Amino acid sequence: MEEIKRAIVSIPFLIGLLVCTMAGLTGVIYDLPYGEGSGANYLFRCFHSLISILPLLAPVIATIPFANSYASERNSGFSKFIMQRLPVSSYKAAKLISNALAGGLVLAIPLTGAFLWFTIKYPIVPKPYTISGAFGELFTTNPIAYMWILIGLSFLFGATFATIGLAFSVLFSNQFFANILPLVVYIDSAEKVSQKVP
Repeated sequence: MEEIKRAIVSIPFLIGLLVCTMAGLTGVIYDLPYGEGSGANYLFRCFHSLISILPLLAPVIATIPFANSYASERNSGFSKFIMQRLPVSSYKAAKLISNALAGGLVLAIPLTGAFLWFTIKYPIVPKPYTISGAFGELFTTNPIAYMWILIGLSFLFGATFATIGLAFSVLFSNQFFANILPLVVYIDSAEKVSQKVP
């Protein structure tokens, strides 16, 4: 529990929330004056989609709160002190759970805030078209469910890439590799997927 508190009640977590919010706003800022006509569902999609820089920065944002903690503690010698008081398996499990939770929440909280703000301030406007993707039809038929699914998927994405960052933190002594290398993995995997799609 202490490890989760360290991960979430921290300056890096607040920085991650701020960066995530600012990245999402880059996609929606120009559409806000026309929110009444375009609707909350469209604005949320702009906040979350490739129009903003959020999808590109998301793997890095997920690692900001806690992914480099293992390397930082190892380099400072603090991990030896902790492992004298805790079994190694408990330390690793606490580190893994708190890091994944922080990585998921740092993306999900700003998206939930955007969802609430847009749906309270603007109406849901029915769209006559569907969008591509596994849940694209929901964008038209049930926009609220579509937005909640995107928030849930963003949480899972953040937890996954925070865990990848933690793995790099274990492998390398340079703690900043935990923040940068997940982006490399993300770009590489996105390239491979785009090559497979006809």
